[in-house]
Amino acid sequence: MKKILLSSFLIFSLAAEDKISFNEQVRPILSEKCYYCHGPDAEDIKGHVQLHTFDKVTKERTYKSRSGKVKTLDPVIIPGDPENSLLFKLVTTDDEDDIMPPKKRHMPVTKKEIEVLRQWIKEGAEYEELWSFQPLPGKVAIPAKSSEKAKNNIDYFVQQKLQKNKLQPAQDANEDILLRRIYLTLTGLVPTPEQIAEFKNDKSGKAYENTVDKLLKSKACAEHLAVEWMDVARYADSYGYQTDRGRHVWPYRDWILRAFDKNLPYDQFIHHQLAGDMIPNANNEMKLATAFNRMHMQKNEGGSVPEEFRTEYVADRAQTAATAFLGMTMECSRCHDHKYDPISQEDYFKTFALFNNIDESGLYSFFTQAVPSPSMPIINDDERRTLAQKAKVLAQKQKAFDSLHTSLKSDFDQWKSTWNKSIEPKGLLAHFTFDKIEGNKIMSENGKNHGTYNANYSKPVEGKFGKGYILDGDSALDFKGLGNIERHKPFSFSLWVNADKKFDRSNLLGRNRGWYDAGSRGYELMIEDGKLNFALVHFNPGNEIRVRSKKELPIKQWHQVSVSYNGSSKANGIKIFLDGEELACDIIKDNLTKEIWYKNPDHKPDPKKDKKKSDRGEKLYIGARFRDTGFAKSQVDDFKLFDRQLSSLEMRHNFATNAKASDAELFEYFLLNQSEKYQQAFADLSKARKDYNVYYQSRFHMMVMEEMPEPRTTYILKRGLYSTPDLERPVEPGPPEKIFPFGKEYSRDRLGFAKWLTHPKHPLTSRVTVNRYWQMVFGRGLVATTNDFGSQGEFPTHPELLDYLSRSFVDSGWDLKALLKQMVMSHTFRQSSKAPANLLASDPENKLLARGPVNHMTSEMLRDNTLFTADLIVDQFGGQSVQAKNLWRNKYRRSVYTYWKRNDPNPEMLIFGTPRRQICSVKREKTSTPLQPLVLMNSPLVSESAKSAAVNTLTKEGDDNARLNKLYIQLISKELSPKQLELLKSLLNDQRQYFKENKTAADQYLKVGKSKIDITKFDKNELASWAVLANTIVNLDSFYMVR
Repeated sequence: MKKILLSSFLIFSLAAEDKISFNEQVRPILSEKCYYCHGPDAEDIKGHVQLHTFDKVTKERTYKSRSGKVKTLDPVIIPGDPENSLLFKLVTTDDEDDIMPPKKRHMPVTKKEIEVLRQWIKEGAEYEELWSFQPLPGKVAIPAKSSEKAKNNIDYFVQQKLQKNKLQPAQDANEDILLRRIYLTLTGLVPTPEQIAEFKNDKSGKAYENTVDKLLKSKACAEHLAVEWMDVARYADSYGYQTDRGRHVWPYRDWILRAFDKNLPYDQFIHHQLAGDMIPNANNEMKLATAFNRMHMQKNEGGSVPEEFRTEYVADRAQTAATAFLGMTMECSRCHDHKYDPISQEDYFKTFALFNNIDESGLYSFFTQAVPSPSMPIINDDERRTLAQKAKVLAQKQKAFDSLHTSLKSDFDQWKSTWNKSIEPKGLLAHFTFDKIEGNKIMSENGKNHGTYNANYSKPVEGKFGKGYILDGDSALDFKGLGNIERHKPFSFSLWVNADKKFDRSNLLGRNRGWYDAGSRGYELMIEDGKLNFALVHFNPGNEIRVRSKKELPIKQWHQVSVSYNGSSKANGIKIFLDGEELACDIIKDNLTKEIWYKNPDHKPDPKKDKKKSDRGEKLYIGARFRDTGFAKSQVDDFKLFDRQLSSLEMRHNFATNAKASDAELFEYFLLNQSEKYQQAFADLSKARKDYNVYYQSRFHMMVMEEMPEPRTTYILKRGLYSTPDLERPVEPGPPEKIFPFGKEYSRDRLGFAKWLTHPKHPLTSRVTVNRYWQMVFGRGLVATTNDFGSQGEFPTHPELLDYLSRSFVDSGWDLKALLKQMVMSHTFRQSSKAPANLLASDPENKLLARGPVNHMTSEMLRDNTLFTADLIVDQFGGQSVQAKNLWRNKYRRSVYTYWKRNDPNPEMLIFGTPRRQICSVKREKTSTPLQPLVLMNSPLVSESAKSAAVNTLTKEGDDNARLNKLYIQLISKELSPKQLELLKSLLNDQRQYFKENKTAADQYLKVGKSKIDITKFDKNELASWAVLANTIVNLDSFYMVR
C-alpha cells in the first residue's frame, strides 16, 4: 500500500455519547458498498472476506489454495482497533489498486461513512440481528406527551422525534382541507356539498370522528382499499404475455371488496387467500379467495415449454407472498444465496415448494376457453339450490339404476334359458376395414362415413385383415364429424395396431385439437412408457379422467386395442382391453367436471348465422395429432366405433367370434345388450346426468388453488432454471426459518405457512402490513422501501412507532379499519401540510412528519373524482369489469371495476402511475410528466365530465356568482375567495365571447362523450363556456392534489 489515510483528518465526528447503531448506521454502509462481493452468498465471495456476521469478521479466515494447502488469514476487524483492522485500512487507503469498494464500482465510501465505521469498530464492532427480523415486542413503551396538539399515541412517538430534531408539529389543517383529505384518504372520493354541510352541522364535538367512522363503514372505502390490494395481488382481467387473452376473474376482485367491506380480520384475509381451500370445512368464499395465488401472468403461445412456464407461475406465487407479507426480495435468491439478506437458495425453494402442489398446466388453452385448472364454479344461492336439486334427482336415478343388478336376476335366468348362444354387439356407428379407398378417402362399411388420409405420408399396406395403413407419426387418418361424444354418453371402439417400438409417448386415437394448445380437450388413447393410456379431458392435467394399463403393449405384432366407457364421468367407468381381455389399470386422474366437446353436439347449425369455421377438433384422428408425437412407423387396421358401452363378452366376441362367457360376463351382456328395463333405467340416468352436467358446466368457473393428493417433490433448481433440477437436493416445503421458527406445530403446506405468517410474534407480517397502510395514508412508509425490509432497504424513520402500531394491530385482532382510524385520528395526519421554506429544504420528503401529508391523486382517484363530481359514476358495489371508456347504464363505473388488460391498459391511467400488474407491486412510482396535464386538459372523459358538471350547474338557480361558488364547492370542496371568484368570472366571460365569435366551436366541444346528457334545454355557447370553466378547475392543483 502506498499510504494509509488516518481518520484524524476527517471533518466529520460523532459525539462520544452517541453509540453507533449497527442496524441504522453501519448495516446500510456494508450492505450498499460491500455485501455484493462480501455478503451472505458464500459461493461468490471475493478475497475470502465475508462481512455479514461478527464471527466472519473477527475470526481468522482459512481457505484452501490451488495447491491444496490450507492457508490462514488475519481477521477482517479487530474490535476496538480500527486503525489495525483490514476493513478500515481498505476503505481509507489512497491506493487505487487496493481501495474498497473498487473504483470500477463507482460507490466510494464517504467521509461521514468512514467515521461511522471507525467509531463502530472502536466501540467493539458489535453486530445486531437485522432490525426487521427481530421478534415483534410484546409491548412497546409509549413516550410521554410532549405537546398539547397530540391526539393519540401516534403523536407521542412522532413528537418525540421532532423534539430531538428541535422541531414542532404544524398547526391543525383548515377544516375544509382536512375534510377533503379524510374523504380522499379513506374513500378515494371528494365529499359532496351535502356531506360537507352534514359535517359542518354536526355540533356533537365529535364531527371529525363521526365522519371517520362513517367513511370506514362505507362501500366507497372498501372500493378504495381494494385498488391498493389489487396492485399487490397483480390483479388483471387478461393473462398477459403476447396473446394476452381476456379472463373472467372479477369474482376474486369482488371477494376483495367484500373482505374489506366487512372488515375481515387481516390474519383471516391472509389465511383465506393463501390457503382458503385447506382450512377445515372451507366454504366457497374461502376457496375463491385462493385465486390470489393464480393472478400471475399465463402463457399459451405455440412453441412455449410448458414446464418452464409452470415453474414461473410457482415462482411468481412464492415471490408475491414474500413481497406482500414479508417485504423481502426473495427473488434475489432463486439462482444463488441472497447477496444481502440471510436467505439462501434452499430457503427460496422451500418457499417455492409451498406453492408447487397444484395440478396445473404451464400453458392455458389456445383453442378453447377452458379455465385453467384447478377451478371452481361461481354460483349464487339460486343456482346453488338448482344444482342441489339436480344432484338430488341424479342421486335418485343412480340409486334406482344400481338396484337393478339384483332385481333383474330372475329376468336374466329366464332369458338365459332361451338364449340362442349368439353374441350380437349393437350400436355400431362406423366400421372401417381400410380396404375401401377412393382417392384420398377411406370409405366405411356402411357407406355413411368416410375418412381421409394424406398419401404423401400415410401409406396403405398389408394389414391384419386385408389392407391397413403405415403411419409417419405426423399425418393422421382423419374422420370428420365422427365420434363427437358428450361425457354422459357411453361409447366403445376397437382398433388393430402393430407398434414398431416401445413408445415413450405416442397418439393412437382420439378426438381433440392438440395437447397443450387445446389442453387435450376431448378423448385420447395414447401410449406412454409403453403402456396404454385412455382419458376423457376437459382441460389437462387438472380436469380429466385417465387410466393407464399396468401391462405394456407388445411391439412388432398385431393386437386389437379396445376401450369402453359407461358415461359416468368417473375413471372407473373406463375399461381398456387387449385382444378382447380387460387389462388391469391404474387410475391416474379422476376429476372430470366439465364438457369434453368443442362444439355442443346438441347445437343445430343455422346456415344464415353460423359462418364456416375450421373443423379441427371436429375430427376423430388415428395415428397423429397437432404438435404431438404420433404412431410413427407403425401400422393400424380395422377400426370400429360404437355408441354404447360394450360388455366384456362383446369385447371378446369383437376380437374372436368363438368367445366363451362366465355367468358374470353373460349377466353383464344381458344387462347392457338385452334387458329393456335396464336400458330404460340407464336412459333415465343418462338424462339426469346430462341435465346436471349441462347446468353445472354452464356456470361460470374461476381459477383457484387445490392441493394434489400426492405432494410433488420439489428440488433446488441449479441457477434457478426449470430444466436443471438438482436431484440430490430435494427440499421440504417451508419458509425461511431465519426470519421466524417454522416449528412442528405448522403443517408443511400453504396453510401452515399462512399460520406462521400470522403468529403474534412474527417479526415481519404486521410490520410490513402497517407500513403499507401508513404509506397509503401519508404517502410515504415509515420504511420508505415498502418492498424491501432487508439489508438493502431503508431503516425506519420511526422504528418504535412502527413496532407500536404493529403490536396494536395484532392485539386488536388484526383489525384493519381500527388501524386506519388510529392513523387518521392522529394530529400527525390532521396537521396542516404547509411548511416554511427552511423545513422543506431540510426535510423535503417529510420523513420527520413535521407537517401533514401532500400527495397527488392516484390515477383511479383522478378518473373517479372527475366523473363523480359530474354525477357520471354508477353507484353499484361489485360486478363484472368494464372498459374504462365504456358506459354502464349510461354512466361510468369506478376505476376499481376497470377491465385491466396487461398489454393494453387504459393509457390515461397508465400515464398517472397505475402499474401494468404483471408482478406484485406494493409501491407506485411517483411521476410528474408533461403528458399528465395534457390528459387533464384534453381527455374526452374529462371533457365529458366538464360538460355534465356544466349541465348540473346551470340547472341550479342563481346568478353567476352563486353558480360559480356551487361548482367550486362541488369540485374543490370549499367556497371561493373573492379573488378566486373574480378570476373565474373573468374566464367565464372570456369563454362566452370566444364561443360567440366562433360559431361552430360550441358544437364541436359539446359533442364529446358517450353518455346521453340532455343539452337541448341550454344555450350551447353558454353551456360550452361553463364546461370549459369546469375543465379548468379540474386542472387546478386544488383538485388533483390531496393536501
